[in-house]
Amino acid sequence: AIADCDAPEMLAGVIAHEIGHLDLDHPTRRLVEQLGLGIIVSIAFGGTGTGEAGLMLASLSYSREAEAEADVRAVELLHEAGIRSGGLARFFDKRAAESAFELPDWLSTHPDLAARAAANPGSAAGGDGLSAEEWAAVKAVCGRDGQDE
Repeated sequence: AIADCDAPEMLAGVIAHEIGHLDLDHPTRRLVEQLGLGIIVSIAFGGTGTGEAGLMLASLSYSREAEAEADVRAVELLHEAGIRSGGLARFFDKRAAESAFELPDWLSTHPDLAARAAANPGSAAGGDGLSAEEWAAVKAVCGRDGQDE
């Protein structure tokens, strides 16, 4: 995802999104939810395919919810840091435009990209988050130095 960013504020948005997951305790919640659901499904269905399919669909729903929460938290974190938060929506828009196929929401771990961009437009107020030299270094590490943007 980092290599897909064409501006520092897009990179800041992606990083803030991942920090949002941590800030909201999503990894811990996910583990507890999976363990709890696994036990319930095992008791109710005895490890059958039906139970496993139900567990999978339930976990996809939790994942989409966590992604939406992390998006909102990312915009908040960027605002607090004084970094333009519109880069996150631009990242989602770019990924949506590049995507030839997107799964229906009920089969996906992530919400629809265009919907995520619309729900979290962010703001153009604030700074880049990186100096020109820092941004050039990031692009070089990602093999994008010298590419037009």
